[in-house]
Amino acid sequence: KKQRKSVQRRRWWLTVTVAAIVIVATARAVNIWYQHNYPSEQRCPQPDDRFYEHCKEGRHHYLIEIDWACLGPKRSELMRHAFDLPVGQKMKGVGSVPSWLTTKNAATVENSPCIRGIKADLACRHCVPTPKKSSNASESSPTPPETRAAEADVAPATSTQPEV
Repeated sequence: KKQRKSVQRRRWWLTVTVAAIVIVATARAVNIWYQHNYPSEQRCPQPDDRFYEHCKEGRHHYLIEIDWACLGPKRSELMRHAFDLPVGQKMKGVGSVPSWLTTKNAATVENSPCIRGIKADLACRHCVPTPKKSSNASESSPTPPETRAAEADVAPATSTQPEV
């Protein structure tokens, strides 16, 4: 009887120890997954990316939901140009456009007319890899000031499909 109780105690301690190790390992794995998918700080693109410097300057990546119908055709066309969206695609309904903004600019954009929402994208899920433009190309064909300003402030769009 004593030997049986001793074996049962050893099994109990072994079971409790294995269960504790499994629980701790699972908790750690969930924590790592959560930190990867929901970071507390902005995740920057690769150093050779066009928007890497924006990230290092303290800008954050946002996904802006724009109501294209509210803007009207002329303003929609201006926004298409500012966000470097493809020409010829109809801007209807509400579309999502990624952009690098400072916190102050994000607050201003959020309160702008025809903006349905703005979401921080700290994990950079909607970041589009964009290679830096070569300095030779910019010297040979000068860009207008408004294009340079748009290039400095926004990333190219990943999704302009209307969310109806």
